[in-house]
Amino acid sequence: MERKLSDVKYLTLLGLFVAIELVLGLVPNLGYIQLPVLALTIITAHVPVIISGVILGPKAGGILGFFFGLTSMINATYRPSNPIEGAVFSPFFTAGPFTGGVRSVIICFLPRILVGVFAGLLFAALKKARVKEPVSLILSGVAGSLTNTILVLAGIYFIFGNEYAAGYGMTMGVLRAAIFTVISTNGLTEAVLAAIVTLVLGKALLKVTSRY
Repeated sequence: MERKLSDVKYLTLLGLFVAIELVLGLVPNLGYIQLPVLALTIITAHVPVIISGVILGPKAGGILGFFFGLTSMINATYRPSNPIEGAVFSPFFTAGPFTGGVRSVIICFLPRILVGVFAGLLFAALKKARVKEPVSLILSGVAGSLTNTILVLAGIYFIFGNEYAAGYGMTMGVLRAAIFTVISTNGLTEAVLAAIVTLVLGKALLKVTSRY
């Protein structure tokens, strides 16, 4: 009976996280911020992925990451910030001769799935090492956020590099510099915000779920 109740709780929370992720991902300007170059997601889009990994474990985090990637692909298909970003994040969008295809699927899903997986694995490892819970939450939030930023931008550079740079009239050197700039500014800002939200919400949710 205890196992069954645990499964019900797990599935209920997982369903709640999925619903939140879909709302944040699909409601315009709620979970995504559109920038003209190297479009990034604002903090609300990947926080449910991080927190689900922390609360429910890396498997659940990976499932939430899949839905994060799915909403990213839908947005890129139907309302891209510009044609280049549409082709990068959706296999169904074409910008002239630029078509992402399978590469777009990789960019959309792999980094986002790993956000929840890495956050969940790190939190579990820190808990096992008896690291204080607030510290574990902060580090998991930072790790999850940077996983998304670094892997997406690295994917753009290594998978789409020449086409992406040409689409914006850049050289590869300029694109590389732009990526490092985004990671060191927007990426670190997102990581700090993710750490704060993960600490506040994660601590509250861990306290509530531990009662049942």
